[in-house]
Amino acid sequence: MANEVRGLLREFPSIEHISFIGMSLGGMYNRFALTELVHDANVTVSPVNFITLASPHAGVRSHLPLAHRLAVWVGLAGRSGGWRCS
Repeated sequence: MANEVRGLLREFPSIEHISFIGMSLGGMYNRFALTELVHDANVTVSPVNFITLASPHAGVRSHLPLAHRLAVWVGLAGRSGGWRCS
């Protein structure tokens, strides 16, 4: 994915901003590609939006530590792994 973006940036050098959107595993691929691009000194494009839908950034619940699974069960943490702010 990062190589695809690099190729597009070479083909269209006027691009200054980029956004990523991905669903499920696509969000994970996007996160990895964006990390590579941000740390690449040859890439001068600025990321604007990073949107993922149903991407397992916190891992799969069955592989989470027991304390986190309990926090989800009692409602202290969301199912995606984020803490609730209400």
